[in-house]
Amino acid sequence: MAPAPAGASPARKRRSADEPPLVVTERATRGRPPREDADPEFVGDPIPADEARAKFPHRYHRQRRDFCICVRLGRNGEGEEEEVKARCHYRAAQVEGIVYNLRDDVYVAAEEGKPHFIGRITELFEGTDHVKYFNCRWFFRSEDTVISTAKLVDDHSHDPKRVFLSDERNDNPLDCIVSKVKILQVDPKLDLEAKAQLAADNDLYYDMSYTVPYSTFENITNDINEISGISSDADSEVDTSVATATLLDLYSGCGGMSTGLCLGAALAGLKLETRWAVDFNSHACKSLKSNHPKTEVRNEKADDFLSLLKEWAVLCDQYVHDNNAEAPPSMDEEEEEGELEKDEYVVQKLTDICYGGIDRKSCIYFKVLHHPSSSFLVLILLLFRLL
Repeated sequence: MAPAPAGASPARKRRSADEPPLVVTERATRGRPPREDADPEFVGDPIPADEARAKFPHRYHRQRRDFCICVRLGRNGEGEEEEVKARCHYRAAQVEGIVYNLRDDVYVAAEEGKPHFIGRITELFEGTDHVKYFNCRWFFRSEDTVISTAKLVDDHSHDPKRVFLSDERNDNPLDCIVSKVKILQVDPKLDLEAKAQLAADNDLYYDMSYTVPYSTFENITNDINEISGISSDADSEVDTSVATATLLDLYSGCGGMSTGLCLGAALAGLKLETRWAVDFNSHACKSLKSNHPKTEVRNEKADDFLSLLKEWAVLCDQYVHDNNAEAPPSMDEEEEEGELEKDEYVVQKLTDICYGGIDRKSCIYFKVLHHPSSSFLVLILLLFRLL
């Protein structure tokens, strides 16, 4: 278990036996629900709406719509957890008298009797449900990974100050924050003694990332010796010293071409990212996804994918004008929907798109999430129809 950080917040009051127990929400998957004896608040003015929508577009509903999306209900579908939407974002918040900023590393309250979780704050926002949230990127201790203490060799032990940075993120109520923690990034090439000396003045350190879906570790060499803390505007700017390009790998197979091109481009000073890959062989797609977890891998015919790009361009030209869809939404007013015909339902958002398919008409298909106001909240794959 990681040592408690200096300046940790004082112990909190215990709930009496007469008080009803708090219920953990599904959304707070790594933290616990807010405490009733705390009053967290945001600090400063909200981030301007245009800036917030540009940085966190997935958090905001669209206010203006050039068309209404309706679908005819199908039978086959499965549920999906609704993403927390935001009213506004902030750069700082105060919990029990302590101010927390974006990119601060913090302890997050866990269940009673278990060590606190460790995370890096990536968002501070008020949800459309008026609950104050923070989103954090999780660190994992050795015992939280595939490393098992039951399989230690001889007298070997893991450094309790070492953690691993992951890409896993969750939204939790702001009140789940316990205290700040100082985490230092060190060069993975250093020996254990050198790492211990560098991390002596910090609570924890990390030199590797951990990919949860594949239980793999990888050295981290960028931004060495950067101590977590308050981020400046410069921190969020993209490094323009290295050119970046994206790659669409058609007939990708298992991804050998993507891997080779990216490695070769790096030697030439170009950061090449395989953003999309397309192949008709499902086994090849699974292999490529394992080696390139951040790549959008599509198991379909290349001809269908190219047809999709053409049809999508037509839809954008027809229904998106002067970026009207990106207008800032109203915080408090809900858009009223008109009467719908029988077997038609309002769609909250489109979650996936494809063109054609086996034994299907050659046209665009969407996977959609129905609006909560509809009679059903399901995911279905069906023919998309614009009214």
